[in-house]
Amino acid sequence: MTRISEELQKNREYAGKQSWFIANMESEHRAETACLNLEKQNSDCLKSINQLNSDLFNVGEKEDVAEQIEMWKGLIQIFEQKIKLHRAKGSAKSTFGDDKAMGDRMYY
Repeated sequence: MTRISEELQKNREYAGKQSWFIANMESEHRAETACLNLEKQNSDCLKSINQLNSDLFNVGEKEDVAEQIEMWKGLIQIFEQKIKLHRAKGSAKSTFGDDKAMGDRMYY
């Protein structure tokens, strides 16, 4: 039943496109305007695709990636030290992290 509904929807969309096309082809001027609009939209889409592709490939430059990796390694080391210090205190109930920001909600 779903496949039939999908086919019906596709046929309705196609019929709508056909009626739009026929309505715009009634006069030569309207046909030219419609073609120019379609060409402009196509050009805009191609520009957007090229820009997105360019952005995608420029995101991961090697220097930036290496810098990000070093930053994350540094953060991991900081938090590993915090965990070690917390465990070294023993089983006493104390906060882990920023006391002021978390209040007494974060105990281990």
